[in-house]
Amino acid sequence: MAIIQRKSMKDQVYELIRQRIYAQHYLPGEEIKILSLSNELGVSNTPIREALNVLAAEGLLSTSMNNKFRVVELNEEMNVELNETIKVLLTGGYLTAHKDGRDAGLEEMLKERFRRQKEILKTGDDHEYLLSTISFDKSFVEITGNKKLIKMFDDNSYLFYLFIRHTIWKEEGNREKALSEHEQLIKAVSANDPKLVTELLEKHYDKPFD
Repeated sequence: MAIIQRKSMKDQVYELIRQRIYAQHYLPGEEIKILSLSNELGVSNTPIREALNVLAAEGLLSTSMNNKFRVVELNEEMNVELNETIKVLLTGGYLTAHKDGRDAGLEEMLKERFRRQKEILKTGDDHEYLLSTISFDKSFVEITGNKKLIKMFDDNSYLFYLFIRHTIWKEEGNREKALSEHEQLIKAVSANDPKLVTELLEKHYDKPFD
């Protein structure tokens, strides 16, 4: 028997706004007006404000003293901090799992997600391809089974998505470059070479802000 899951109004509004931010319908620095959304969607201000507060907690929106919500404006300092955070999570997660012998399934996990990434690249769907690249990277944390580490990665992945979409992927060749770097990481994991894996992860997250 199928189970029907009813999403709250807040969750539906949240998903709509997040997808609009991802699709660049709302640009960095742009104000998201509650009244306009309320009129457009035919819902009260309450679920909209609740959804906006969740998006602000995830780092996708900024708030001001007058309770206005704007899409976060990206800058070099945020880029450096975000790359350092993700890099520490991935290298720390991998080394911990490797030391404790919990990384036995990492190679297969990476290979499966790499295959998926290549398939999506052929479709030209940038949104799904970007999600697949983030999923590949998440493997280095997910393999630990540590729920707190995984949540820390997830909490930063929303903003990470924006940085990649708005900066790194301005150049078409960077999509293929991500594949190449991921392939090197699979080979290093397969060779059971933690030194090389960490070096490649360091390089993978040395991303400039343009």
